Amino acid sequence: MAAMEQQPRFKLYYWPEFPGRGELIRLLFAETNTPFDDVFRDLSFEKAKEFCYGSNKFFAVPAIEDTMNENLCLSQSCVIMRYLAERCDGGRLYPTNTNDGYKAEVLMQDAADLLAEGCAAWHAIDYNGSYGEQAEATRPFIEHFVNSRLPKWVNRFNTVLKNNNSNYTINSDEPLYFVGDSLSYADLAIFQVNSIAVI
Repeated sequence: MAAMEQQPRFKLYYWPEFPGRGELIRLLFAETNTPFDDVFRDLSFEKAKEFCYGSNKFFAVPAIEDTMNENLCLSQSCVIMRYLAERCDGGRLYPTNTNDGYKAEVLMQDAADLLAEGCAAWHAIDYNGSYGEQAEATRPFIEHFVNSRLPKWVNRFNTVLKNNNSNYTINSDEPLYFVGDSLSYADLAIFQVNSIAVI
């Protein structure tokens, strides 16, 4: 009799084929080589929405479930990222220095705020509606975000990077980190929101 395949410890609940906040968590799983069950991966958006809006496990996605911790369900990107950073791959993505831990949490919240601002701009008329349905009406909101808000966020992150790295140069060949002297979940979050902003 073949051995039963072990199910991944973590379940991720997030809209299928949407990068957004769920991609932060997918990126952390990828960096730490942590297998996970992407619950809605093969579902239609409508089926995922039906499950989410009828769920008593969580209010909104992204959400994770930890099957090795009493099936604990957590939502909110910042909470999830910290929880996983402390548990995946021996906790290597969570800074061991207490002050660096707080700094990472602040930067994670900054990344989440930037994502929220961008999402609000692209869905300014109906937050739950598709962008395609409101593309023309949201153009002024998007332009304001891109021209006014986004440069402030980029400057914020660039300043933090510069202040944290004595070897900082724009085209540095040396690794640069946002917190301490090693990769943290804050680096992953800022990398991801930057890639979304560039798109």
